[in-house]
Amino acid sequence: MFDVSTADPARTKRFLKIVGVLALIDVFTLVPLLLGYLEVIDTDSFVGPLGGTHGTLFLVLAALVAWGAFVAGLWSWRFPATVIGSNLVLFGLLQAIKGDDPPLLLAIPAAILIAIPLTADYLATKELEDGAGRRA
Repeated sequence: MFDVSTADPARTKRFLKIVGVLALIDVFTLVPLLLGYLEVIDTDSFVGPLGGTHGTLFLVLAALVAWGAFVAGLWSWRFPATVIGSNLVLFGLLQAIKGDDPPLLLAIPAAILIAIPLTADYLATKELEDGAGRRA
């Protein structure tokens, strides 16, 4: 799916672990921001620092997956497209449902989209392990 490089599996796996950890931290910073954006909770006290942390983490994550695809050749262009594209879709979805009085159930597709970078990382790791197993 992501054409993960098996030329240096230890290096690829190390970078996939970094991507997975960053994506997981990014999810935990994004969930309260989403709930605040949907006016489920009050975000006045933490939106500044949490928003800045989430934004910085996302930029680092996007740069890392792009670097892995286009500079290091660790995976194909599909991996950064999945990670970055899912966040853009999420933002568009939130803009669409923000309207008058968005029902909380519409946040469920948003939560699914948050999981896409984590799922992409898992699939790339699995693809790497399967590829290494086939070569041995």
